[in-house]
Amino acid sequence: MFTFLNSILAWALFAAAIPILIHLFTRKKLKTISFSTLRFLKLMQQEKIRQVRLRQLLLLLLRTLIIALLVLAFMRPTVKNSRFIVGQRARTSMAILVDNSLSMARMTRGKSLLSQVKIKAQEILQLMQPGDEVYLISVAQPSQFVGDHPILSPDKALEALRNVRQTASGTDLQGALELALKSLGTTHNLNKEIYLLSDNKFSLQFEKAAGELPPNLQLFVLDWPEEKIRNLSVTALNLNNQIFELNKVVDVTVKIANTGQYRETGRLVHLILNGSRVAQQQVDVPAGQERQIKFRIVPERQGYQFLSAEIENDQIPLDNHRFAVFSIPEKLRVLLLGPTPQDRLFVRLALVPEQNSGSMILQEMDSRHPGTLKLDEFDEVILCNVPQLSSEFARSLYAFAKNGGGVMVFMGEDVDLRNYNEELFNRFHLGRLGETLGSLTAKKQILRFGKIRLDHPIFKGIFAGMDGDGRHIDSPAFNFAVYAHPSPDAETIMEYSNRAPFLLERKIGEGLILAFMSSADPT
Repeated sequence: MFTFLNSILAWALFAAAIPILIHLFTRKKLKTISFSTLRFLKLMQQEKIRQVRLRQLLLLLLRTLIIALLVLAFMRPTVKNSRFIVGQRARTSMAILVDNSLSMARMTRGKSLLSQVKIKAQEILQLMQPGDEVYLISVAQPSQFVGDHPILSPDKALEALRNVRQTASGTDLQGALELALKSLGTTHNLNKEIYLLSDNKFSLQFEKAAGELPPNLQLFVLDWPEEKIRNLSVTALNLNNQIFELNKVVDVTVKIANTGQYRETGRLVHLILNGSRVAQQQVDVPAGQERQIKFRIVPERQGYQFLSAEIENDQIPLDNHRFAVFSIPEKLRVLLLGPTPQDRLFVRLALVPEQNSGSMILQEMDSRHPGTLKLDEFDEVILCNVPQLSSEFARSLYAFAKNGGGVMVFMGEDVDLRNYNEELFNRFHLGRLGETLGSLTAKKQILRFGKIRLDHPIFKGIFAGMDGDGRHIDSPAFNFAVYAHPSPDAETIMEYSNRAPFLLERKIGEGLILAFMSSADPT
């Protein structure tokens, strides 16, 4: 049945009688005087008097209806059912979009923007009445509901608002708006409202979207005063090494961006390693630009290294830090496989300094009698002139590399190239082995080093000052080599003088494999 939200105005319906009263009081009863000469006119009047009276009655009715309908409009007629409360205000469904992205961490008037928009949100929530419902949506990527949806009481809404946390993410305004529209589209309440509580960064975008929304939905954007800010942010902390060793230099690059409106000069950038400040530099950054700073640090202990780059606090302190973690193994566990001690000799001698320093544990094993191998007990596996690889061992070796292990392979005259192609090169997508060149016993020098990728991490600090193509390095002479056809996935790190690959690298999952196209035999 029909009822009225403002039934207190029903008394105003008496105003509909005003036109009738005016009509009655203005009627005049005239005295009739008969003239014989007007007889004909009187007959004509009687013919049309009914039409005149009908028009007068219609006009009177129209005036009365206008007043009655105007009063009814102010009384707000509605339908009485379970979703409406007779005689009270219409219920409201609102969606409050709270921006908790990085820009809302900006400090102004001693408070962050997020804390200030939360105060505005509290003021809105305090206006909730019984029957109202609210959808609280955080705008930071990814946009999501906070608390129940919908929230039906102010206390629960305020509790959910307190759970909106500052993030370092970007803004997902489109996603938040879609959540709000989808939620409000399912409600039956008459009033529907969306509030955007953010800085002015997205006001125009939000107002543009408002033009495409249903007409029964009201949008409100917080009018936040614009102001120029001072803000530097650490946008990147890059470790330029791929190999980390104790007491060896680690090159670090820090990127600083000026996202404020003022030029910043003489700002200090600190590098902190394991809780101790190890380096600092000053930087000048014009507004809207970025600068790179290079540092060199030397880790003095093994294990995990916790590195951070920091700048002095400004209006957005949340972006003043970047973090990185790298590890220096306490003991590098190396497995050296070869059929004879002579095949393993040259590699063993090369690893003596690391063993003497205590940073490496080397275990040698005859590849002809390997016993039960557990590769996961090692960090590195080196193969020297191992004649053949079983399918089971090759699968284990691939899984070992994929899980972060390192594999190093040296060819030799005893290597079965067909077996290596099937079990190693195909499995690791290194390419294909071809024919052999020369012989270890002939000792005829056939090749030298060709082009070398000196910018590769494994050569860092070894050839300092050399030119980029590596052609002027004092190269050893080779009397034995294996010709390889690398796959597109394999990277050639070193070449022979005939441009054939000498060293191939292929990353496998978290680990990698290095394949040398010659023997590790010192002869």
